[in-house]
Amino acid sequence: ISPSVTWWSFVVSLIVVNIIYALIVLYEHHKTPILSPWTLIPQKAECAFWSMSCPYTLEALKDAALGLKAFLDENSVEGNKSYKCQLMLEELGTNIVKFATHNNRKQMFDITVKHSADTLSLTLRDDGKPFNPTLSEHYKVDETQKDSRLGLRIVNSYGVSMIYKYMYGENILTAQF
Repeated sequence: ISPSVTWWSFVVSLIVVNIIYALIVLYEHHKTPILSPWTLIPQKAECAFWSMSCPYTLEALKDAALGLKAFLDENSVEGNKSYKCQLMLEELGTNIVKFATHNNRKQMFDITVKHSADTLSLTLRDDGKPFNPTLSEHYKVDETQKDSRLGLRIVNSYGVSMIYKYMYGENILTAQF
């Protein structure tokens, strides 16, 4: 084989491989638009975050609720999602303050909110005793207790997707609106 044939076969094979690569990349980018068209590396989605570590007091929870409202207003979150998110923080946060504390003044629980174009999520983390607010046994009561657990019943009646985990000594509840 002559050297010129070897040289041209290398150039042609390089062109063919690049064309195949370009077609694969364009197909993958079309299938998953969040991927960069040439590197196939996921690009960051436009998200806004708000978080706060809150002491186990009702006053601190009230401050957190005001901070959450300001964040939701600043990011123009739809009224219904905003209302549900604020109500969930108030109801579930009140439960955390009342029942999860170990009488430690320095104890805190964490609140995180993530907002993107189509989703809003609220995550609450506390180190109290395990308590899954999504279980029906926690919010169904008989007539003698009808005022008890009203907040849990309201929260669970909204039909919001809630995921609960108890991991590493923490209750972690994420609600998606």
